[in-house]
Amino acid sequence: MSGAWESKAEKARRDEVESELADAGVATVLDAAAVQQLLGLKCSRTVLRMIERGELVAFRIGPLWRIRRREVSRYIARKESMCR
Repeated sequence: MSGAWESKAEKARRDEVESELADAGVATVLDAAAVQQLLGLKCSRTVLRMIERGELVAFRIGPLWRIRRREVSRYIARKESMCR
């Protein structure tokens, strides 16, 4: 859900990250373990906590959470903009 909350710089960075992930062959829909690896986290439970807190938009298929690559790109762009 891009839009009002996303600055132009965040959108540009998200698009850049999305392109990098696509070029790297990262699937469009990821599971928690794949997001864990992309973000360099030690535990996939951290990804689940991020989903619970609303930091990462996800959906469930059966018992498993799925996260769109685009949402991971948005998360990265938001975090990078906070550090500048």
